[in-house]
Amino acid sequence: MGDKIYFSIDEKENAVAVYDPLIHEVQEAPMLAELETAPNRYTVRWKLKGLKAIDDIGVRSKMPTAFYKAVIVRKTNKLMLTVNLSAGDNVPSGSGLCSRKEK
Repeated sequence: MGDKIYFSIDEKENAVAVYDPLIHEVQEAPMLAELETAPNRYTVRWKLKGLKAIDDIGVRSKMPTAFYKAVIVRKTNKLMLTVNLSAGDNVPSGSGLCSRKEK
């Protein structure tokens, strides 16, 4: 997963776009994602197909689909991110703080 993830949330339209270096690698543009709103948080889900990976011995291959779930706590802007791969050990996950930027 990339070190920075950008979310553009439009509550009025119940829409969200997500962008990070991995999405850029696959499609070079933000990706529309599924948005769930709750009083205390946003939950954003998306899947990314077509990533390339290099294994431990240096062989390039296509990775299976990555399923992302991001929960953003509104009050603190804390981000909890989980990534599940359709194969492998499903280890990638992380958390951090979001910074809010207005248009």
